[in-house]
Amino acid sequence: MEEQRNTAKLDRYLSSFDVWALSVGCIIGWGAFVMPGTTFLPVAGPAGTLIAMACSAAIMLIIGVNYSSLMSRQPGVGGVYSYTKEVFGRDHAFLSSWFLCLAYLSLIPQNATALGVMCRVLFSDAMQWGFHYRIAGYDVYAGEAAVGVLALLLIGWMAIRHKRLMQRLQTAFAVILLAGVAVISIMAIPHIHLSSIGELYGTQAVSPPRPSHPPRDRAGPPAGGIMVANAASRW
Repeated sequence: MEEQRNTAKLDRYLSSFDVWALSVGCIIGWGAFVMPGTTFLPVAGPAGTLIAMACSAAIMLIIGVNYSSLMSRQPGVGGVYSYTKEVFGRDHAFLSSWFLCLAYLSLIPQNATALGVMCRVLFSDAMQWGFHYRIAGYDVYAGEAAVGVLALLLIGWMAIRHKRLMQRLQTAFAVILLAGVAVISIMAIPHIHLSSIGELYGTQAVSPPRPSHPPRDRAGPPAGGIMVANAASRW
């Protein structure tokens, strides 16, 4: 029975372009747009940010090569469990699968919190209702948490019941994402000041405290540094 499951084949509905879009969507999270300006550039500077991202890219390449090798050895269904079981045995497969589940259970809700941040930017305090508590100096409201939970439920339901439609949306959003990055980068070119790249390794020893409601007129990090991190964060 288990051998039949491992050799079963799934219907192919993803094109090469769809796979690319899915990969882009999985790689680029909202932190790629927020953290370079709030943490990476002030603390590490443009040079430090590039070094850190280059190290991260090298680690991800090693992981990608391992995935490719395991998939070629175990082409059947089953994902990470089947790959690990084929090479290291059932116990390692069991542990790796559980760790992967824990990683997804922590990372996916974390990305959903971006919707709460977007609500604050677009609608001010419209969603700040219900219970309220604070974590690491950041205010959390029931309304903003509900937005993220409902979005996850909707996306999960669509991925199960309408996977082809979901993939088309994923592809469209990936194209819109890269187009938006390109447009904003081009618009920022006239505002680059070469003197702003002088601090290659940042000026702050630690990440600055994040206020609950950052002022809108606060001066951002140097435009030159933004462009450096912007180009690197895409990868």
